[in-house]
Amino acid sequence: MALGSINLAVKAGTIEKIAEFLVVDRPVSYNVIMGTPWLNLMQAIPSTYHLCLKFSTPRGIKTIWGNPRVSQVCFAAELKRKKSDSETTPRKKIRFQKQDSAEIFRQLRKAEILEEKREPTCEPVVSVCLDEAFPERCIEIGAILHEPLRTKLITCLKKNLHAFAWAAEDMPRIDVNITCHELNIDPTFKPVEQIRRKLGTERATPVNDEVQKLLKVGSITEVKYPDCLTNPVVVKKKNGKWRVCVDLTDLNKACPKDSFPLPHIDRLVEATAGNELLSFMDAFSGYNQIMVNPDDCEKTAFITDRGTYCSKVIPFSLKNAGATYQR
Repeated sequence: MALGSINLAVKAGTIEKIAEFLVVDRPVSYNVIMGTPWLNLMQAIPSTYHLCLKFSTPRGIKTIWGNPRVSQVCFAAELKRKKSDSETTPRKKIRFQKQDSAEIFRQLRKAEILEEKREPTCEPVVSVCLDEAFPERCIEIGAILHEPLRTKLITCLKKNLHAFAWAAEDMPRIDVNITCHELNIDPTFKPVEQIRRKLGTERATPVNDEVQKLLKVGSITEVKYPDCLTNPVVVKKKNGKWRVCVDLTDLNKACPKDSFPLPHIDRLVEATAGNELLSFMDAFSGYNQIMVNPDDCEKTAFITDRGTYCSKVIPFSLKNAGATYQR
């Protein structure tokens, strides 16, 4: 977790640029990382194989060469530090054979001592009520936000209160005239009707509860004489609760792959560089806000102790759901 940022002047050859650095409190064998923003600022070309960096100057191309011996010392120090951290026995002093590594060791050991004394920290948050009529509708924001940013943030959240979903009943869903999920099943596919699997009392109860909840919010509807029929699958989550899914393996095999491009996480992270604030959308049961094409609903039918139902919204185990959501 970054403690903050600082702008420093970095001089390479005869060129001096102001670069922003993130400050972190971690024991490492180096002092600074010249990352992608600085390389872009310098229009530099690095080569890890040749251990050098080239960039253009008014007097021509400048080359900065790395020191292989110092690099090896830093690499060895980092390996020994990680090994020391993984040991369950008390820490042993790290001794370097090379004299020029003594300063690196002192800095590393000092950082490790500070790390041992420092208590685990987390960013404090405060609860803010967005709707006075419903005191339970609260959100958490960072407690260290300063004015006027704090006031502007709370005002913006209250102004857009209608955009929040506190329960499944608050989801209006997207109109089918705007978009919906189409299965596009292969016409040569032969419908598969799975044999009903027996569920014990422990698993049948959460299935019935889930069916009751989905019926209440209008996510499923009862269906008769379906051509395709699947079974529910119940899996226990880490928190001890049950997750109810539908075994759509046979249906997914009949659907061709939708190659709509999904985002690259590394590019999304890099795009945040240089920005003070990050805004993102966390959709409440995002797949369930997109309707399935009415002509394809019955193909998602599943059987339970209470009857046979089909999904009116995208189920989470359906193929190409991610592509439709991203589109």
